[in-house]
Amino acid sequence: MYDKEVNKQLSRRERVLLNPLEASQKSDNPHKEFLVNTDYINNGVQHRYKFKNNYGASVVKHDFSYGGQNGLWELAVLDYSMDSTGELCYTSGITDDVIGHLTWKNVEEFLYEIKQL
Repeated sequence: MYDKEVNKQLSRRERVLLNPLEASQKSDNPHKEFLVNTDYINNGVQHRYKFKNNYGASVVKHDFSYGGQNGLWELAVLDYSMDSTGELCYTSGITDDVIGHLTWKNVEEFLYEIKQL
C-alpha cells in the first residue's frame, strides 16, 4: 500500500515503483499533462499519452522493446479517433512502424511532433 507519509523517505525509483502514474506526472516531462496511463509490463514500463488532436503515443522500455535492454525507449503512434484505448497508427506521417532505440530526449521530440499533427 502506498502511504505518502511513510514513503516520503524513499528514493525516486522506489516511489515510481509504488505509484508510477503520480511519479510520472511530477517529473519534468513537458507532456505530462497528456499522460493517461503508466503500466509495468515485461519487466519494464509503458507510458500512454493522448493529445487533444486524438493522436497519442505508447512509449515503452522493457525486455522485448527495441532498445529496452540497453535502457532505450520504443515509441508507437496511437490514433484515438476510432477507439478510446488508442489504435496503432501507421499513417500519421511520423512513422509507418514503431520507432526504437530512442533516448528520452528523442521521445520528447516525437511527442511534440505527434502533438502538432
